[in-house]
Amino acid sequence: MDLERKIPSRAEQLSLEFGPEPRLETPSARAVRPVLFFAILPDPAAAARMAELGRMLRRRYDLTGPAAAAARLHVSVFGVGGETEAGIALARRMGAAVTARAFEMVLTRAVSFRGGQTRPLVLCCSDGAAAALTGLRDALGLASDDLGQAVTWRRPFTPHLTLGHDFGAIPDTVLGDPIRWPARELVLVRSDRGLGHHARLASWPFRPRFDRGP
Repeated sequence: MDLERKIPSRAEQLSLEFGPEPRLETPSARAVRPVLFFAILPDPAAAARMAELGRMLRRRYDLTGPAAAAARLHVSVFGVGGETEAGIALARRMGAAVTARAFEMVLTRAVSFRGGQTRPLVLCCSDGAAAALTGLRDALGLASDDLGQAVTWRRPFTPHLTLGHDFGAIPDTVLGDPIRWPARELVLVRSDRGLGHHARLASWPFRPRFDRGP
């Protein structure tokens, strides 16, 4: 994996969409919390490459925390809240209300965010991908407003993909060969936080990337 070291101009203190999830405890030490969120999922090749990158970064910087499995890698877009029948129904209506164009998902940097007990090891998006993801987040937020839901979403949003959590940290690192895949759909995911189980509940395809429609 081709990496280039970049000296950061300042420490990045970025809020996570769902808050830090400590992963260094045993499952019995924390309660399972089913939550729903919208996400962009990588294709298998990109997921495998990111999982390998996570392993390499851990070896290089002596990190000891467990890595996220390739099957659970995702870019979070919007958190809906705890899983209930009403919450799932709301999420399905929100997803159906959003119209977006397909785009290229591009991850260009690896960095450690500041978290709670542990520091998330993440991949950050290119400017173009970040703009597309922010547009999706805003569209979902407006859909929740239109549906009369008091969902807090107007807060700082830094699109990223989490490779895992650790007590240690890595320097801001530019990927010499960015990781890419075509983002063609928005996916509603149920996560059993605390067990690491993800289930795909629904998806909505994006319009073709070069569609000239509105």
